[in-house]
Amino acid sequence: MSAVNEQYCIEQLERPVASFLDAVTACAALGRRLCSWAEHYAACARRVELGLENMNNDWEWTNNTSNEDNSVRMVAFGSCTNAGNRLLTAAPATFHCCFTR
Repeated sequence: MSAVNEQYCIEQLERPVASFLDAVTACAALGRRLCSWAEHYAACARRVELGLENMNNDWEWTNNTSNEDNSVRMVAFGSCTNAGNRLLTAAPATFHCCFTR
C-alpha cells in the first residue's frame, strides 16, 4: 500500500478483473474498501511519485454510485480524469482497494 496523504492509502498494484460485488468483497475481506473517485484521481495524479502501476490503463470500479439505478462510477480509462457509469451487472473490471488511515 502507498500512503497518498494523511487520510488514506491505496494498493500499488491493480487487481485483476472482477464483478463489482466481487471487488467490494475482495477489498472488505482485507479490511479495505473500493476507492472513491476522488481518492483514485488523487492517487492517479501522483502515480509516478507513489510507484503505482496501471492507474489509467482501463476502466476501474469505484465506491461511488452514479445518478442511475443499479449503476456505479467507473474511472481512469486512458486518463486520470475520465469517468463514466456502468451497470452493477456489467462485464468485470479492474480495481484498487483503499484503506483509511
